[in-house]
Amino acid sequence: MRTLAFAVVLLACLLSVSGAAATGPRPLGPSFAAGPPLPLGPTPAAAAVGDFDGDGSPDLAIANPNYYRSDVRVLLNDGAGRFRLAPGSPFKAGDGPSSVVAADFDGDGKLDLAVGSDKVRLLLGDGTGRFTAGLAVQLSGAPVTLAAGDLNADGRPDLVALTWNDKTGYGLSVLLNNGPAGFSALPGPAIGGRPDSVWIALADFTGDGTRDLVLSRGNSASLSLFPGDGAGGFGSAILVAAGKEAGELKAADFNGDGKQDIAIFVKTGLAILLGDGAGGFRKAPSSPIRSAHYGYALAAGDLDDDGKPDLAYADPDLGTGAAVVQLGNGDGGFRRARLSPFYAGWPGTLVAADLNRDGKTDLLPLDNGVTWGPAPRGNMVLFQTPSDPAVTLGRPVPAKAVFTTRGTIGTFAADGRRAAFCLEDYSKRPLRVWTAPGRRSVGFEADCEGMNDLAIAGGRVAWIEYYFGNTDRGYSVSVASVFGGRPRGVDGTPDDIETTDMEDVTGPWVGALFGGGRVLAYNAWSVDCVPPPCDEQCEENGGGGGCYESNPTLRVYGQWLGRIGARHVVGLRAGPRAYPLRAAGGGRIAVELASGVVVLRANGSHLSIVPAQADDPPRGVALSRTHLALLRTFALDLYWPETGARQRSIPLGPAAGLELAGVNGQLALLRGKGHLVLVRLSDGKLISFPLGAAATAGFVDAKLTGAGLFYAFNLARGAKRGHVVFEPTARLLARFQGR
Repeated sequence: MRTLAFAVVLLACLLSVSGAAATGPRPLGPSFAAGPPLPLGPTPAAAAVGDFDGDGSPDLAIANPNYYRSDVRVLLNDGAGRFRLAPGSPFKAGDGPSSVVAADFDGDGKLDLAVGSDKVRLLLGDGTGRFTAGLAVQLSGAPVTLAAGDLNADGRPDLVALTWNDKTGYGLSVLLNNGPAGFSALPGPAIGGRPDSVWIALADFTGDGTRDLVLSRGNSASLSLFPGDGAGGFGSAILVAAGKEAGELKAADFNGDGKQDIAIFVKTGLAILLGDGAGGFRKAPSSPIRSAHYGYALAAGDLDDDGKPDLAYADPDLGTGAAVVQLGNGDGGFRRARLSPFYAGWPGTLVAADLNRDGKTDLLPLDNGVTWGPAPRGNMVLFQTPSDPAVTLGRPVPAKAVFTTRGTIGTFAADGRRAAFCLEDYSKRPLRVWTAPGRRSVGFEADCEGMNDLAIAGGRVAWIEYYFGNTDRGYSVSVASVFGGRPRGVDGTPDDIETTDMEDVTGPWVGALFGGGRVLAYNAWSVDCVPPPCDEQCEENGGGGGCYESNPTLRVYGQWLGRIGARHVVGLRAGPRAYPLRAAGGGRIAVELASGVVVLRANGSHLSIVPAQADDPPRGVALSRTHLALLRTFALDLYWPETGARQRSIPLGPAAGLELAGVNGQLALLRGKGHLVLVRLSDGKLISFPLGAAATAGFVDAKLTGAGLFYAFNLARGAKRGHVVFEPTARLLARFQGR
């Protein structure tokens, strides 16, 4: 690929900077930062929030529908968002509990749990966090979703169960609460059409004070609204136009008129249907909200404390670990929170509640599985961040070093004055290395679609490629000089790794490739199930053999840490003390162990350690010659790499909702999807780094190196779609002047 132009950017839509010249703090709105991992269980799929021990703090009940350790875990809150397992927890509640709701089902003034597993099973609470098995109700199918509400105005909570039967498909059952006599199970409305997916919700949509049932089907463009008759039954369905491929839904009053509305995923986004209080609906003017076709994990709550319901959900188009927050304006319209999306692990479900009693609504993502590699943690509360310290709008400084490409930039890395990136739709030597502020790049042959990791350091660029088949997979680790030449393979699978299918994760893996200064390093490890994938009980419950991502018996072993040289790899460490690698920089390596974050010399020998903080572990690590930076829930902690001694802790306010993207001698960079905040290390001052509209919309990634800031974005169209911008540290510091 010939050259790519060096340019002085003149148009605001292509600039890293906006034309704004305003000063003072910049309100960023609600922001969410991940706390420590919680002991939610091996496959958390559903949650109920309630005060189970009577201390005034919201506690959690978590359903784990796994063949190995099917249970319900109750976690008690100390009032500050720290949770511990309740006495006797986990509790058995049948095979494969997939739904849990909290209510006082037995009328003793203490919260109980209804669990959907092989049957509908009650766990009766004693008000101290302990639960005992109560009534179990057998239905015509296995209950997969439960919704609770008083359906017959007798003051007792009833249940609607969405069930699954292998022969008949989805069905509905109504369980009327008869107090001491238990529940009466009645057939619910017919679903019809044998849909492949169904969601339900209870609310009063007709304005008669009675709960109605609304149901969506994945193969339909309409909702079915079944009016409640006040005696526990439901009338004939009223069809409500929603949009093709109707999916997950939530009910709330989104326009403040006292009537229940509906938010629902459809093929074109997230539709907002405004209710008229008589069973009719119309689309809100801004509906649908643009989102991924297959959005999921929908939650509703007042996330910005303005008395209006907001929405949070997972959007695969923004990354599998992203939680999007949409703020309601009170008339049925929504705008995305300024710093959204927020890191959320691997959310399969999102729950909104004030979990640390600070008066602000938090988010709880459930990852519905286990992590089996050096991946960011999951199953943690996303606490709403403090509003102080405020982030000031940075002083505009026009960018000068801009590199454009014909292809679309995908994987991205940077170190010093060099950036490496793969062009996903460019066939001729798509891996490029640019040295700023030059006019040309160097290209290499690589598989950009299969590229898993990319790093650059010490005059070399390295990358990891994976390829997958139906019954096998393989990987390779390659390195090349940034000045050109043929890439050299330094590690890989000599033969394909046989797997049972594409979801089988057993066998060897490589990843966590980092580069900084003179060092390029990565991890290798193996995965298997311990004990074997399926025992006798598992097979009786319908489980099959196989070691998949959601199998809680997955174990990592054979950990290894290697440094990549020009021609080969040098093994530095083996075993748990080699894994996982978290950062490289300043000629050193940082590994996060159970004992803490350990800094290693380039030869793998121990240099220093920052002891672990169980109640606030780092979710981000960055390393330079002068700083080891650990991003905790609400603060950035700085340490001396040589000794592990603490330098200072910088409170981040709303910027804590961003992720750490590098540190050098004077600055740290916090990065979101199209949002950048610079932290001046000398005094903790925070300024936003405004991106233009084009850069925000097509944002790819950003890295802070010892030399300055690189960031990349793609235009939606045009001959030169990809852009990489470099700004040296001196120019970054100039943005703080007068702020």
